[in-house]
Amino acid sequence: MSRPSAIESKHRGLLLGILILTLVTLLLGPGRAAAEAGEEDTGPVVSNARVSPSTLTYQGGSVAIDADVTDDFGITMVYAEVFGSSGIWESVQLIPSAINPAGVTTYSGTLNLPPNYTDAPLSYGIEIQATDTNGALATAFAGEIEVAEQPQFDEAPFVSNPTVTPRQLTALGGPVKIRATATDNRSISFVHANVTMPGGGTTQIDMEPVNASEFEGVFDVPGNADASAKQYAIEIVAEDDIGQPGTADAGIVTVAPPLLPPAGGPLTVSPASHSFGRVRLGHRAVRLIAVRNSGARGTPPVEGVIQASGAPFSLPRAGTDGIHFRLRPGHTRAYVVSFRPTTVGAQAGSISITRADGAQPGLSTQLSGEGVKRR
Repeated sequence: MSRPSAIESKHRGLLLGILILTLVTLLLGPGRAAAEAGEEDTGPVVSNARVSPSTLTYQGGSVAIDADVTDDFGITMVYAEVFGSSGIWESVQLIPSAINPAGVTTYSGTLNLPPNYTDAPLSYGIEIQATDTNGALATAFAGEIEVAEQPQFDEAPFVSNPTVTPRQLTALGGPVKIRATATDNRSISFVHANVTMPGGGTTQIDMEPVNASEFEGVFDVPGNADASAKQYAIEIVAEDDIGQPGTADAGIVTVAPPLLPPAGGPLTVSPASHSFGRVRLGHRAVRLIAVRNSGARGTPPVEGVIQASGAPFSLPRAGTDGIHFRLRPGHTRAYVVSFRPTTVGAQAGSISITRADGAQPGLSTQLSGEGVKRR
């Protein structure tokens, strides 16, 4: 590329000089002329100050600042002062961008706001300041810009390693220990177990921290009197500090039905009735009754209790609740029944036999006797 000639260089310098002179004349000429003429300077007028957009995402971005400015002498400088939470944050020079038919000049600039990585929005206030050639200052508020807070990345809590010990209970029920691990990238505020009951509905078991991430609770499982097993479904729920739940299925706890012993053979009692006849007051008469287990060989023994209805009939050597017995299949046992009248006249009573397994209705022997006077 050839170097410019001396004439070209001179021509370019002349053009640059004319341009500078023109700008100086535009900026200083009106003010100087007004000053020489003794006119009063009324100061700039700032109107239609505006910012766009007024809101930004947390990533920040560019904002356009515009204001219409007029002055009777001439404008020296137009700035946008940006105010943050701690005062003036930045100054942005505005330059002429358009002149409307009425001679009003629009000044424009661009503000670049940084990202907001906090958990609260940030606001910036914009004030337009215009100075004329005589130093008069005018201001106008252009508006506020809000930069949103950064979305807080927060997943729901993670619940793992649910355990329930024991999972199988006898008909008596009893306590089971529920334990799980719960973690969150913020914090865990509450952990509990939801227990779905066999008949419907739920109950809540609070779980306390064992350490920073392990939680434990105890569920007292009710006993089971039904003929079939009962099941309790357990779900563990952990909530973080903003209430988001995380869950884990802890499985089933089963409560067995009562263990009923296998029924033995049928019991029989004989005779069906006993009469003691006439017995003098103060004397005693005895009779025997026989209880037999009529079950086949191999069937279990039958347990039960034999009881007297009360005086004047009794079972010698019986306790307050009667005589307990256990009979193997094919065996018979005899019991002594006593009649000791204390009053004159006919007396009636009974002996009852009750099986422990409830496999058959109660058995009985009817008793009768008469008390007579001594001779």
